[in-house]
Amino acid sequence: RPTTNECSAFVRAAVERGGFTASAENPVVCGEASSDLAAMIRAAGAAHVDRLKLCKAGHGVDRHLLGLHMIFKEQYAAKNVPVPRIFSDPSYGTFGHIVVSTSNLSVPGVDAFAFGPVAENCYGIGYSIGSNALRLCVASRSEYPESDTGRFAAALHGALRFMASVFHAEAGAGQRARL
Repeated sequence: RPTTNECSAFVRAAVERGGFTASAENPVVCGEASSDLAAMIRAAGAAHVDRLKLCKAGHGVDRHLLGLHMIFKEQYAAKNVPVPRIFSDPSYGTFGHIVVSTSNLSVPGVDAFAFGPVAENCYGIGYSIGSNALRLCVASRSEYPESDTGRFAAALHGALRFMASVFHAEAGAGQRARL
């Protein structure tokens, strides 16, 4: 799904404080953690959940545009009807380019699963959430050198460690972090 303003605000604030600076050589680099970042993560999560609810109710703008494009292709393209400008605009191509696709399978009895990329030059992330663990499987197509699975996984690991450090700092020494 497209990102939210709340998610973008959190990422900007985290980058300014040195978060998300992982690399393949140094996969876990945590910047300054603070309670305002924890509040921003929670706000981003809430906005994402709200967007998911809208999408499940059929109000997701990305799927709406995809549906309109598919209807055009099925019903009008063969009749030599000109393509509506929105679908030939470069921004629509950017908007429709999938960079990361995820799938969640959090059920008892499944310890791991894989989820492949859904487009060329894309990352597929299969994940499951347990009571004390997050399991991830990152995949990409090897014929696209710009899709470096190891580097992406290291950056993702660093970002998750940074977010964990934010919640641990908020909880205080010796306390269990609450997400």
